[in-house]
Amino acid sequence: MRIALLCPNASSNSLVRTYPIAKVLARKHRLQVLGFRFGDGIFPPYRDEFDYETRLARGMPAFVRQVRELASRVEADAIYAFKALPSSLWVGLLARQRLRAPLFLDMEDWEAGWYYDVPTADAV
Repeated sequence: MRIALLCPNASSNSLVRTYPIAKVLARKHRLQVLGFRFGDGIFPPYRDEFDYETRLARGMPAFVRQVRELASRVEADAIYAFKALPSSLWVGLLARQRLRAPLFLDMEDWEAGWYYDVPTADAV
């Protein structure tokens, strides 16, 4: 089975979550590890672990075009998105729509939890 892993920021420690899951899946499946970089290069501790397909993220609205482009690069039977963020989940949703492949979302914590503490006037 071909599995696409969508990392939200391959230049940061978000690869710490992706790495162990990818290593286990790689035992029996072909992996495609894709994502955006919001900094220079791949996160050093995991730089040589996989053959990454990454894009240097740009600002809006160019980023939306980049999401579409990266989603078009996904070739998998299943899609695994890490974190409910535009840089991973949006890519996964578009790829899922095109491929009709199952999409799994890995949320180890509530990404928007901090938002509940923002006063309503500031949230808008």
